[in-house]
Amino acid sequence: MIGESDARRKGLAKEALLLAFLYVIEQHKVGSLVARISDNNIPSMNLFQNKLNWPIESHSDVFAETTFKTATHPEFVALLQSEAPDYRVVHDYDAMEFVYL
Repeated sequence: MIGESDARRKGLAKEALLLAFLYVIEQHKVGSLVARISDNNIPSMNLFQNKLNWPIESHSDVFAETTFKTATHPEFVALLQSEAPDYRVVHDYDAMEFVYL
């Protein structure tokens, strides 16, 4: 049986985040992105700090969470596009093909 542990350490979270970031930046024209992560969520903390290289904006001892923030400058968008070259938004939902296994 395939479970959550089988999906770990394959880059799936990073890929999903990059696609979400591209969508939000392109469709909603945001100037910055913010992520608040619980201090006990070490994999997510490592992802944002070490793999995505987001700077720490602040830390809350009360809520035991760290806030990361990055600007959506053109260099950041270019990096996202290079990491997700097949990204595209499909607006014609009737033309989408669905495959069911």
